Amino acid sequence: MITKRMLTAFLSAALLLPVFAVTAVNGAENREVYDLNELSVFSGRTKEQLGQKYGEVFAQGPTYDSKDQSTWYSVMPSQQNPYEPGRLTDDTRRVMLAMTNYCRWLVGTTAYDHSDEHSDDLQAGALVRNFQFAHKVDDSNKPADMSDELWNQGKNASHNIIARGYTPDGAIAGWMNEGYSLSNKEWGTLGHRDAVLSDEYDGIQYGYSGFIAIGKIDYDYWNPSENMEDDFYAFPSPGYFPQSLLNPSRSPWEVNIKSGLLTVPSEDDVAVTITNLRSGVKMERGVKDDTVKVGDGYIVFVQPDDATANQYSDSYRVEISGFQNAESGRDALITYTVDFFDVKEYSPTSVRAMNYDRTYVIYKSLNDTESLRKIGGVLPKKLPFVTKTGYICEAEVNGEWVLDEENQCWRNSANPGTLPELVDDRNGVLNELSIPYRISDSYFDSYNYFTITPGRAQEGESAVFRVNRVNISTDVSEVYRLTSNEDGTCSGELRFCNLTSPEFAQTGNHHTFTVDSLSSADSGEYLSVYYNSGSAWTEIYVGNRFQKLSVEHHYTSEIVRAPSYYEPGLRKYICGVCGDSYTEELPALTPPPGDVNLDGRVTVEDATCVQKAQVEVMALDEVQRGAADVNRDGSVDITDATMIQMYAAELIHSF
Repeated sequence: MITKRMLTAFLSAALLLPVFAVTAVNGAENREVYDLNELSVFSGRTKEQLGQKYGEVFAQGPTYDSKDQSTWYSVMPSQQNPYEPGRLTDDTRRVMLAMTNYCRWLVGTTAYDHSDEHSDDLQAGALVRNFQFAHKVDDSNKPADMSDELWNQGKNASHNIIARGYTPDGAIAGWMNEGYSLSNKEWGTLGHRDAVLSDEYDGIQYGYSGFIAIGKIDYDYWNPSENMEDDFYAFPSPGYFPQSLLNPSRSPWEVNIKSGLLTVPSEDDVAVTITNLRSGVKMERGVKDDTVKVGDGYIVFVQPDDATANQYSDSYRVEISGFQNAESGRDALITYTVDFFDVKEYSPTSVRAMNYDRTYVIYKSLNDTESLRKIGGVLPKKLPFVTKTGYICEAEVNGEWVLDEENQCWRNSANPGTLPELVDDRNGVLNELSIPYRISDSYFDSYNYFTITPGRAQEGESAVFRVNRVNISTDVSEVYRLTSNEDGTCSGELRFCNLTSPEFAQTGNHHTFTVDSLSSADSGEYLSVYYNSGSAWTEIYVGNRFQKLSVEHHYTSEIVRAPSYYEPGLRKYICGVCGDSYTEELPALTPPPGDVNLDGRVTVEDATCVQKAQVEVMALDEVQRGAADVNRDGSVDITDATMIQMYAAELIHSF
C-alpha cells in the first residue's frame, strides 16, 4: 500500500489542484453513507462566496500584476552576469500565500500562517534551477562566471516542490494539476499537490526567479499535524468548484480520509462511479484496471474524460465503495457532487488592461487626414478588458474615436458604468485607450480592395458589395456605412458581416454581400475591413478605398388637388418600392390678361365688367383686377376697358 508520506518523498516538478475535507454522515442500517456535500465545511457554499474569496486573493497584493514582471520584484533577478536571485515584493508573496490558502479553504484544510516571508535560499534555489530544471542540480550546469557561493547556495537550498513556466500565482494552481495524464493514460506524482493542500503540513515558503517557482513545506515527520476541518477533504471539493483551477487532462480526483475512520478490506473491491448529471454518462473506475489508487487515508481515481475545450462545465456525482467503518465494521459509501462554474464571473475585481491589441493596416492610398478620420468610424464601440483575476469583460467606449496622426493611433475612453457589476476601474485603465494603425506600401495590400456594383441604382434594384481578401487565412469580413459628425469624428454602422449576414457568399478570395432589393436607406459611403476572429492580437486589414452608393426612389405621382385661380394645387409622389412619399405644392393659376370674368376667353363681356367696375355697378376681386389691368400701369380704368374691346374685335393682337 502506497502512503501519502511515500508520495511526498518523491516530489517532482508538475501541476496540481486543491483537495477538500469532508465529515461523516449517518447512514442506512446496513451501510454508512458519507455524503460529503452535507459536511459543515462544504454545505451552504455559494458561487458568490467562492467568487468573493477568489477576488480577495488578488486584493492581498494591490501592486501585483500577473502579466507584468516588473510588479513581481522589489529587486529584479538576472540570469546573466552579474547574477541576481531577485527579491519578490511583499504583495507578490502575499498573493502566492493567499492563492495557497484559497485552495486549502476549498478542499477543507486550514490556512497556512507566516508563509509569505522572504527566503534568500529559496530565491537562490529558483535562480540556479533556471540553468537546470531539477530538484538535484549538477555542477556541470553552473555558468562559468557565476560565483561558487551563489551556485552552492541555490544548489543546496532545502525545498520540496518546483515548477517552471508559470506566473507566481499560476504556479500554485500548476502544482495542483498533476497526477494522471489522460492522453498517455499514465500516473504521475501527486507530491506537489500534497505539499500545497495536505492537512499534515503546517506551512510553506516560496521563492521565484526568472520563470522558476520553488517551495519548501513546514513539516514534522515524526509528529505530523492534522489540519483537516472535517473527517474528509477532497479535490475537487464537493459543491461548487472553480473550473479554472483544474486541468482535466492532467488532474486525477481524490478524497482524503481522517486517520482511523475507514478501512479497506480489499483494495481490489474499491470502486468509483462518476456520473455526469447533465448527460447521464457513467464512468467506472477501479483498482484492477489501474484507474484507482488506494493509500493510507486517501483514494485517488482517474478524472472524467468528457471535458470540453479542456474545461469542465457540468455537474458530476461521485460514489466510492469498498470501504468499511473502522469501528462498526459496516460497509461505507462515500458520495458527493461537484458543480463546476466560472469563479471569475463572481469575483470582485478591477480592470488590469485592455484585452485588445489589434493594429489596423491601411494602404497608402488612404494615408490622409480625412481618410484616417473616417476609418476611425469602424473601430469597436465595445472593447474587451481583462481583470486582475483574469476575467474577460466588456465596456462601452465614450462616443467616437479621435484621430492622433502624430502617434499613428485613434484615442478614446470607456465608460466604467458599463462594466459588469463586480468589476471596477480603480486604476483608471479605461480613461486612456488607444488603437494603433500602420500605413502599408506593400504591393499585396494594394489588392485589399472593396467595390460596390453598381454605384448608382433605384430602389428595388440589386447591388453587390465585394471584399477582396489578400490574406485568405482570415475568416471575418465586415462592411460599414460611414457618417461624418459635426465634431470632426466619424461614425460607422456595421452593415454586413460574413458570420451573421444572410446576404453573404464566398467566391475564391472574395467575400460578397448581395442586396436583392435596395432601399434609399442603403445610400451612403462604405468601407470594408477583414481579420482573423481567432485572436484579439492580430491585424485588421482595411479596404484600400471608400465606396459610395446612391439609391434613388422609384416615384410615381398624382395630383390630389388641382390648382385654381384662387387656390394652389397639390401633387403627391409615392415610391412604389418602399412606400416613401412626399407632396409638392402646385402654384395657383393666373388668368390670361383681359379675361376679367375668368371664363377662359377675352370678349366684349370682359370690357363690360371693367366699365361696370368703373361706375361701381360691380366689384372686381384681386384676381379679376390683375386680369383687367392689361396695360400694367397698376390701375384698372377706361383705358383697360378700351384695350380689351380692341383685342376682342381683333384690332390689336396683344396687350
